[in-house]
Amino acid sequence: MMTMKMLIWIMFLMISVSFSNSMPEIPEVPASNVDVRRRLEEDEQLLSIETTFQSFYSVKGVLFDVEVFDNDITIKQIDVHTNSRIDESFEVWTKNGSWQSEDAYDPGTKTINKYYWYMRMCAMTKGQGVNAWTTLPPESMDYIHAEGNSIISIYITLIEGGGNLQVQDALFLPDSGIYATSDLAIMPGASVFYPFIVNKMERVWNGRIFYSFGMQEKEFLLDQECRPSQIPSMLPSVKPSKTRKPSFRPTLEPTSKPSSIPTLSPSFSPSHRPSRMPTFHPSFVPSKSPTTLPSFKPSKVPTSSPTISPSFEPSMIPMSHPTLPPSSIPSSLPSTIPTLNPSSNPTFITGILINVLLYFLFRLNF
Repeated sequence: MMTMKMLIWIMFLMISVSFSNSMPEIPEVPASNVDVRRRLEEDEQLLSIETTFQSFYSVKGVLFDVEVFDNDITIKQIDVHTNSRIDESFEVWTKNGSWQSEDAYDPGTKTINKYYWYMRMCAMTKGQGVNAWTTLPPESMDYIHAEGNSIISIYITLIEGGGNLQVQDALFLPDSGIYATSDLAIMPGASVFYPFIVNKMERVWNGRIFYSFGMQEKEFLLDQECRPSQIPSMLPSVKPSKTRKPSFRPTLEPTSKPSSIPTLSPSFSPSHRPSRMPTFHPSFVPSKSPTTLPSFKPSKVPTSSPTISPSFEPSMIPMSHPTLPPSSIPSSLPSTIPTLNPSSNPTFITGILINVLLYFLFRLNF
């Protein structure tokens, strides 16, 4: 009887051991990511691409290009690899096209043109430390859209003063650090000093991207309490946006009224015809040809040169001032040219001679 019980017990143990070995292994999931993993399992069409945990460097931020192949995709979640185990403030920025395009990056100064980037997330979450994925809160991140056969740039960073992200040099990774699926590829990028200064090139981001096909929308409002945007709008909007989030493209319709502020530069070409109405003030520059009709009043300013031809007839109106009147006293010296007519009164010297002659005649008689 004891032998039978022993055999039954041994068989039970063997069946238990074999059943436990046949069960699938369940990977460990960090406690803070359990709810995220559950949401991902519920979405059957959510796909992912992963780079690597291998990292030799810790940087403040990293930017990289994502090349999308045939289909449009919507990025819904991003996981990062950080060395921090405390609450950190993360930012996610995106840009259409490569981050190394001529209009967006200056290799000489290693600066990124921040006016081409859009903030997709600014939120706090607790880091899971090295060799564990830290999920950026999906509820705090806007969907990132990427059209098929296009390139988008992603910039992920921790705010200055926090922890660091883990990256690897592309030289130490297979395929030059390019990670790809049939839908998209993550290219090597660069490490970044906060906020937009490139540090080292050929750095491979440690992380995962979760995406789905198509352009999907969600109601999203960026958390301004995290930190206000450091990039002002390029132009003020005429009206506030009707949706909870701004559009990614400007409106196509022109304004119904002209702007109250004049343009900074004149029009490209002058008008082909003069204005129909005469101006109220004379022109500053005289015309090249004379007027067809004479003016009603003489000019107030005399001309700088005489007339070309003299007048044929004397003036109809005599001078307003007469010539100077004759002198009342004879001149002290005789003129060199005799006068045409004798003077009405004798001169002073002639009178003296006549008086002397009369005096001698009177003495001779007496």
